[in-house]
Amino acid sequence: MRWLLRPSHLAILALGLVLLYTLVGFFLVPYLIKTYAIPAVAEKLKRPVLVKEVELKPLYAFASGDGFRNSRGGSVCLVRV
Repeated sequence: MRWLLRPSHLAILALGLVLLYTLVGFFLVPYLIKTYAIPAVAEKLKRPVLVKEVELKPLYAFASGDGFRNSRGGSVCLVRV
């Protein structure tokens, strides 16, 4: 465990964690939203929903979704921050 306290190892560990956070944020989280969250919303609303695009920028703490439509053809705001 002492080898971890060396500055070079700490720098490598920090860069690895930032890289992992970035990759998960850009690729895994949008996939999970499209695969699991959208069907859960459709089930909750009891009607089909469509989301054209899910975008997440983890380094800027920014998330957006585009083209959310329900079966009535209108747009619905689910979350407002």
